[in-house]
Amino acid sequence: MENDFQKYLKYTKKIEEDYLGTEMEDESEQGEYDEIPYNVQDIRVDQKMITIYQIEHWIKSDILNLHPEYQRNLVWDDNRKSALIESLMLKIPIPAFYLDENANGMKTVIDGMQRLSAIHDFLNDKFTLRNMQYLTVCEKKVFSQLDIKFRSRIEETALAVNILDERCPKMVKFDVFHRVNTGGVPLNPQEVRNIMAEPSVRLLLQEMSGSEEFQRATKKKVKDIRMGAQELCLRYLTILFYYDWEKRDFSRYFGLLKMMDSAVLKLNTMEEKQKRQIVGRFKKVMTQCQVILEDLSFCKLNNTKINKSLFTSWAVVLTFLNAESHRIEMNAEKIRRKYVEHLKNDSAFYDAITSSTGTKNHIQLALGVICDILEESL
Repeated sequence: MENDFQKYLKYTKKIEEDYLGTEMEDESEQGEYDEIPYNVQDIRVDQKMITIYQIEHWIKSDILNLHPEYQRNLVWDDNRKSALIESLMLKIPIPAFYLDENANGMKTVIDGMQRLSAIHDFLNDKFTLRNMQYLTVCEKKVFSQLDIKFRSRIEETALAVNILDERCPKMVKFDVFHRVNTGGVPLNPQEVRNIMAEPSVRLLLQEMSGSEEFQRATKKKVKDIRMGAQELCLRYLTILFYYDWEKRDFSRYFGLLKMMDSAVLKLNTMEEKQKRQIVGRFKKVMTQCQVILEDLSFCKLNNTKINKSLFTSWAVVLTFLNAESHRIEMNAEKIRRKYVEHLKNDSAFYDAITSSTGTKNHIQLALGVICDILEESL
């Protein structure tokens, strides 16, 4: 018997599913790990105690980028900012900060942007203190109006700062982003990947997910709120990169979510010509998917939500087959009929696209079924 809390969790999960337009997946979606995708000995994290005065100097000297383009808008109100400032004046320790450093010594904020922004704003008289719990004498004052003892306390506060050295493997940085993600609204995996993506890669995923071909194939069901549509496109590219079509196997598998992280790094190194080819192929297969699936889209029978496994399976197999569009059109009805039969009667296929969809065996099984359907029909 479900208790009320379990029923509530199930209800909220359904609400989120209805809003985003894709089927929610279970916790094992990311799959098993065959190996750690980096050498632990290569981890380089410099732990320092740095005063707020020094941090402010970094910001004003453009050494520290407080607002990298991938970060979301600030959401702290003045009350919450004031509580942080009061903590500093009371000498109450606050949690550590994480910064990423590039080869030129420039730094960006990984974790702690809201707190650093609040401190920076206060030092520059951008808000007044409100609802002070203990230091009521500071109520409704900006930084420059405080007694010198309070100004000194703030500027001399030493913050615990962890700086990821430029020599750190990129995959280590993904792990740090995932693990220290402590903001007011935690970043989801795709939002974390967005941090590590080059601007051109962000534009690539936006172009793919925003294309008319993608929108038609998915019946405009997938919301890109919190990058859900972009994540779907990246999932397609990840399997495309790592799946060995000749052997019908993954040449190297280390968990789907980790592979998606790695795919971002691979995209970062690609030339623009290669990215244009990716977009062109993607639009072609999206059109072919729309011709084959019609109103079924990438949904299971009697389900209106896009299934991520079905999306990637169809898109990846059609990309590898590289069939001419007129052959797809001629055989679309036959392909669709065989596909529906599998959805109805193939329990192993249904299980592969329903639970633990990120595991190696289930990805391969789903790809194999779609491949067999297309090869038999074409």
